[in-house]
Amino acid sequence: VNSAVTAMDAKTGAVKGRLVLDARKRSEDVRPLQPRELAADDATNTVYISGIGKESVIWVVDGDAIKLKDTIQNTGKMSTALAVDRMMGKSISLST
Repeated sequence: VNSAVTAMDAKTGAVKGRLVLDARKRSEDVRPLQPRELAADDATNTVYISGIGKESVIWVVDGDAIKLKDTIQNTGKMSTALAVDRMMGKSISLST
């Protein structure tokens, strides 16, 4: 599935869930954002996923429920890197 993330149990290999992050259909005028980088905050079980495109975003996912909690908009064009600053409780994105 395009523009989606799949959560798996590392011990058993079982699929815990699947989340479509950008459900828009690709066309001449529409280019759905594509997941690129993933960073996790183990303390809160929050997963940050960069979605790259003309107007990149960071999707904030609840790692327990495998549900979208928030979308951080306008993180730059073609966001290329993602990290979590656990001390500050923030995600950091870099664009080119």
